[in-house]
Amino acid sequence: NWESAIATTWIWQIILSEILNVPTTTETGLADKNNNFYNRENRMDYGYANTFNFFQNTFDAKGGDCTIYKENNDKLAREDGYIPCAHVMPEVWSENEELRDAKIRDIVEQPALTGLIGEWNSYLSKVS
Repeated sequence: NWESAIATTWIWQIILSEILNVPTTTETGLADKNNNFYNRENRMDYGYANTFNFFQNTFDAKGGDCTIYKENNDKLAREDGYIPCAHVMPEVWSENEELRDAKIRDIVEQPALTGLIGEWNSYLSKVS
C-alpha cells in the first residue's frame, strides 16, 4: 500500500478544488472505501490499484460526468454493482492489458511526466 499515491491524490484534489474551482471527488473503485481529502474522518482507505475501467466509465458518461453513476452507487451497501468513474490516475506503477486496451481505443491520454511519482506516469481520461 502506498500512502504517496493518496497524498498525491490529495494534492491534485486541493489544487483543483481550491485554486482552480473545479469540484472534485476521489475514487477508490470500492463502494465502502474512501480517501477523499475532505472526508470528516480523514480516512486513508486503500482501493484497487491500476484498474483502468474507471476511464471507460468516464468515457461512456455523457460529457464525462461521473455523477450519472451517483444514484446507483448511493443505493449500494456493498461493492457488487458499484460503478467506478475517474478522470485522473496520478500514480501508475505498471501497465496491464486493461491500460493497453484503453490507450489503443483512445480512451486515455498518453502519460505525462510530473517528476513527483514513482514510475513517472499520470493518466487522464478523455471525454466522449
